[in-house]
Amino acid sequence: TLPLGKGSLLVLAPGYDSLRIELATASFPLLLPLQATGRSLEAVVISAYEQGERLLTHGGSLSVLTPRDFQRDPATLIAPILNRVPGLFMHSGTLSTNRITIRGIGARTPFGTSKIRAYLDDIPLTSGEGVTSIEDIDLTLLGRVEVIKGPASSLYGAGLGGTLLLQTPRPSLGETSLEAGGMAGSFGLQRGLIRYQQADAAGAWQLHYHQQGSDGFRENNRYDRQALTATGRLYADERASLSLFGTFIRLRAEIPSSLDSATFVDNPAAAAAPWLQTRGYEDYDRALAGASYRYQLGGGFSLTASAFGGFYNNYEVRFFNLLEEGTQSAGGRATLRWRGQLAGRTLQLTAGSEGYAEWYRWRTYQNIGRTGARGDILSDNAEARQYLNGFAQAAWSLTGGTILTTGLNLNGTQYQYADRYAPDSVDLSGDYAFPLTPSPRLALSHTLRPGLAVHGSLAHGFSPPSVSETLTPEGLINPDIQPETGWNYELGTRGRLLDGRLFVDLTLYRMMIRNLLVPQRVGPDLFVGRNAGRTRHDGLELSTQWDMVPKPALSASLFATYHLARYRFVEFVDEAEDVDYSGNVFTGVPPHTLNAGLDVATRAGLALHLTWQWVDGMPTNDANTVWSEAWQVINLRAGWSRDWWRHFATELYGGVNNLLDARYAAMLQVNAGGANPRYFYPGQPRHVYLGLRLCWQKAASETR
Repeated sequence: TLPLGKGSLLVLAPGYDSLRIELATASFPLLLPLQATGRSLEAVVISAYEQGERLLTHGGSLSVLTPRDFQRDPATLIAPILNRVPGLFMHSGTLSTNRITIRGIGARTPFGTSKIRAYLDDIPLTSGEGVTSIEDIDLTLLGRVEVIKGPASSLYGAGLGGTLLLQTPRPSLGETSLEAGGMAGSFGLQRGLIRYQQADAAGAWQLHYHQQGSDGFRENNRYDRQALTATGRLYADERASLSLFGTFIRLRAEIPSSLDSATFVDNPAAAAAPWLQTRGYEDYDRALAGASYRYQLGGGFSLTASAFGGFYNNYEVRFFNLLEEGTQSAGGRATLRWRGQLAGRTLQLTAGSEGYAEWYRWRTYQNIGRTGARGDILSDNAEARQYLNGFAQAAWSLTGGTILTTGLNLNGTQYQYADRYAPDSVDLSGDYAFPLTPSPRLALSHTLRPGLAVHGSLAHGFSPPSVSETLTPEGLINPDIQPETGWNYELGTRGRLLDGRLFVDLTLYRMMIRNLLVPQRVGPDLFVGRNAGRTRHDGLELSTQWDMVPKPALSASLFATYHLARYRFVEFVDEAEDVDYSGNVFTGVPPHTLNAGLDVATRAGLALHLTWQWVDGMPTNDANTVWSEAWQVINLRAGWSRDWWRHFATELYGGVNNLLDARYAAMLQVNAGGANPRYFYPGQPRHVYLGLRLCWQKAASETR
């Protein structure tokens, strides 16, 4: 019941700016004209901890990316955007070969992202063995991204690397729009987009189709992706809503692979010789779908229940064999929340569970003469992977602007492996289950004054090995393999200074990892795992934004981010090679990264974005005998948007990436083997693009 005629109502909704309504002047029924998240970073409402809290008072390191961050780059690849998040580094070998690391976690994964979880509208993008793929998700489909660094979210598992929460945009309430766009650029780049959105009192809908293709700048580097996505939200009444999501992705990408140092310097446009000979490629279909029901139970209680599932079918031509694989997955999640008072102070309790099951079938065949022709079957395998997360969290607003948050995550993971290859008469089947692992978290934040807060936290995390890492070189289940475990310690501050024109977010952290999992290559496509020792990850993360000219007619702002990574192997003995790497610099992570940029926008619709990225050299192998060189890249984007009539708008934009045509390694293959190791994936040389967006939009007179 609202106190009519006095006081005010504060509305906090993830993905929208906060809104305060003065009840003395409000008319009823109450209409809430919410707008998508804008410029004020400290006022952003985060969803990662399901508390409806602002970023300013959050007790931990977390970065939020909004449409403003996406507008600085072409919508072809998310890597430049994520690489401006301090503590995160995304290697990008091709449009389909990437590796995300957060605070060094995931740096040793050979050709993808692991030990970092990701969700799209609460649907897992992480497979049953912990491999995450977000490069398939088109940037124009995203409204915001929240980056949780380290094992800081009990609600989404306690992975050592952290969690990425991707959210599709919500149309402004009362809006109906139809959008079409296209873009063309260097190296055969072409994109097309069609999107329809509608939001009224009954619900909100979005239908999104995109296509992206490129010839690539390297040999054997063609890429084509198409995707159709639908999202919806239905409002049954004031207490209940149903959210729906579905996407289908079709992709075919050629594989140029990595290069040795001589070829990388002399001819970076080349493909690796064996991959060029066989014309290697991957060709897959992927689908995800989910539904989520939210209900206000009354008495301060609310319930959210969701179900999701998907499939993935891939055919991959590799010079050493042909791979045919497929997965089916299903799962569910339920969360119960309560908000009330304890000792006169606000207390929020959250508890729930998430279960996930995945069935994986894969076969390999001979690649006859490296021509791509299928020969005899080499292997036939099936895997079943399951995990169950139970979680609980309490957030208590103490006196004097202090918030205490505690959390606990319980994880159980198990694998079943079936060897279905009959000709060799050897059965390597086996099961593996990890004991129930508790991961606690404790965080404290304190508001020093309006607009400035400090925070500290302590959290435990763990990362189970993949199925392949649980095997011995002979292919048997290794009962001695253990998950990586660690503790993360943080201290930080965030807020506004200099009369509110400068936003600063600073975090110091230390992460201590035990039972480090080291992938050991025992075949062209087979890696096994070993627990090799301990690592220490000390770091500093800094984000700043200065609003130089915050005026309606002209706005100009500068931003900068910096990450210091002092990572070391505390204890690391490679028993297979009888080598002690203790004390060496951690592999595959730059010790320093720095990003800066200028954003300018005018009332006339002109916009300019200038960005600079500098990445320090990093070791490519555990012995620290080979390092990549430091590199820097400058990107420029300009655009002009205009409303022509009441309902019609256009945007013309273009840009240049890698303005100075730098040569650099955009991705490393850590610990590459062979007599002439292929460590380096060349970064794209200077390239230009030009695009046009057309939009018809109608705003209703009323919004829900």
